[in-house]
Amino acid sequence: PFVTTPLGVIGGFVGLIFTPIFSICGLSILLALHRSGVVKGRSIRFQLTSYSLLGLITFLGLMSISSMVHAKLDESNLSFAKLVATLVSTTSAVPEPEHALIGIDNIWLLENGKIAIFRGIPVYNVSYANHGKIAALGVTLLSEMSIKARILSDSEVAKVMEDSSTVALSVLDRVNSDKSEMRPVSEGGQPLMISVPNTPDPILRNNRADVEAFRKAVYLVTTIIYKDKNTALDSFRITQKCVYYAGTLMNYTSCGERSDVRQFKDLLLRQ
Repeated sequence: PFVTTPLGVIGGFVGLIFTPIFSICGLSILLALHRSGVVKGRSIRFQLTSYSLLGLITFLGLMSISSMVHAKLDESNLSFAKLVATLVSTTSAVPEPEHALIGIDNIWLLENGKIAIFRGIPVYNVSYANHGKIAALGVTLLSEMSIKARILSDSEVAKVMEDSSTVALSVLDRVNSDKSEMRPVSEGGQPLMISVPNTPDPILRNNRADVEAFRKAVYLVTTIIYKDKNTALDSFRITQKCVYYAGTLMNYTSCGERSDVRQFKDLLLRQ
């Protein structure tokens, strides 16, 4: 007992890693039956039956134990792998830097049913605000109005917006040098409104009748260029909104809106 008991304990632990050890355990049980002499002196048929039954019971029992050990090891390995993956993803994840996000909230052409006038000049108004997390720097607004003989397709609108983004080249020096801040709304920043003149050609006044009669459509593409403290030196942030008026100057139809980050070289390549 002082030898077999420690060996049995060691065999059990070894079986957790190297399950074929159970085969040796089964053989040891059969040898133990032989050494005990319990069937000694009995008929050959009785001895064969005894050894066969004990071998079958031992085989089935140890196979069951081996299967359970394998199943538990697989579950443990899977749980351990998931735990390691969670720890790695948690420790290696780098938080995204916060950014400003200028949004164009509204555009309107009329005031009290008439084309807006500012200091005797026909204008349209644009309101915008910083809906991001940090202050926007050097916010510069550019807008382009055009009259079209029909409603543009999605691909045509995309081209108009992309062409309008190249006007950023004319204001990049200002955006980079202007340190004035536009605080986010979440920190008490207020929306701003700007009146954009449509001169020297008063497009709205000259084409209003055709637009309201659905013979023409007036398109507005508004582009806002800005940066924030986390924007790369060779990049800038841009927000664009495209709207058109047809049949009425009271309400517009949105035809495209986007906010993203551009690099200076991207605009230069388009020139």
